[in-house]
Amino acid sequence: MENNKNQAVESAQVKPKADRVPTGRPDLNEINKRNAEEERQDRKTSYTVTGIMALVVIVIIALVYFFT
Repeated sequence: MENNKNQAVESAQVKPKADRVPTGRPDLNEINKRNAEEERQDRKTSYTVTGIMALVVIVIIALVYFFT
């Protein structure tokens, strides 16, 4: 049982990455990458919504044209 407790304590310890300096501040490059990706996703979503709305308008115009 004591052996199990030691294993749990050892597995809970996290080793820092060698390429990072543990300053406690967020990495600005990572933040910029995340923001750029989020902007691309937002743009893609807005283009998709715009395309769907244009298609709906075209379908409505076609239905009004054929049924009048």
